[in-house]
Amino acid sequence: MNTNKLPVFRTFGNALGFAVGDYFTVLRLAWLPFTLLLAANFGLAALIGLSLGKRIATPFFVFAHIQEFAFLQATMWILQLIVVAAVAVSIHRIILFGDRRPGVYLSFRFGRTEFVYAAMALIWGLIILAIMATVLTPVLLLVSGGDLPGLFARVQEWAKDWPRHAPDLANNFGAFAGVWFAYVIGWIVVLYVSLRLCVWPPSVVATNRLSPGEAWRLTDGNALRLFGLFFLTIFVVYAVVLAVVLTVVFALPGQLPHFPAPAPAAATVNDIAAERERIGEKIETFLALYWPAVWLAALLVYGAVVGMTVALISYSYKALKGYDAQAPIPDGA
Repeated sequence: MNTNKLPVFRTFGNALGFAVGDYFTVLRLAWLPFTLLLAANFGLAALIGLSLGKRIATPFFVFAHIQEFAFLQATMWILQLIVVAAVAVSIHRIILFGDRRPGVYLSFRFGRTEFVYAAMALIWGLIILAIMATVLTPVLLLVSGGDLPGLFARVQEWAKDWPRHAPDLANNFGAFAGVWFAYVIGWIVVLYVSLRLCVWPPSVVATNRLSPGEAWRLTDGNALRLFGLFFLTIFVVYAVVLAVVLTVVFALPGQLPHFPAPAPAAATVNDIAAERERIGEKIETFLALYWPAVWLAALLVYGAVVGMTVALISYSYKALKGYDAQAPIPDGA
């Protein structure tokens, strides 16, 4: 067991101080990769004709168009993996080594460390998939009677015309409840494993090695402290967001955008779907007209979220290693 215990409040304070104090440094290093990723995501969605309105037209639209969404999601995952590696490694290096790269405004570095970092993220994702598959597969086999392809085919068929198949969904409620319970159990296991591996990213940047062993050893006996750190962060973020929202609601009551009232209970499912699609088209029109403001707002939020997230795990790594939070660590340590 690691004898170094994570100082939860001190680590949170260090991370918050970095997220605020180095906010513009994070933006300087992250704006270009983020912008390219955002443009690629919109371009891919437009390429295969998945408009926002169509995406939210019915709750089961994804199931009915699983092939298009699978292509879109896989491509976006690859692009996100590259961008996350480039941005996150830059921020990790600020905290670990003091490498702020002053004067650099067009940053999209992707070298060996970024490649190893992306490989780490991919392996982590495969670990999560393996855990979920291990927990869910026996339940799905039991529910489907051993015919998994047939089960997925039935669900996809129901999704294409889900109002007509609502009785089928109701009749199979017990089976789906069992699957949902297994799903929740799977995510509990994923949460524990993720807590034990949460300092793996800064470990990769610090050592330039892929092995998760150091992260697993450092977090031994610290899983609850790490959970408390992330819970504290989420609590503070939600409190701040709630305060901002309430301030806007009470300060600008006449300036808030008008949203259409919910469809009446007597409306048909097709009416509700059509209304959702119209709302989606309005949102797309808004994005097309005001995309510079939308891009800027998204970038500002992205910088805050990424900066705080990377800071939390980097300062946790330094604390668990016994390093001074404000001093650079030895390169390759």
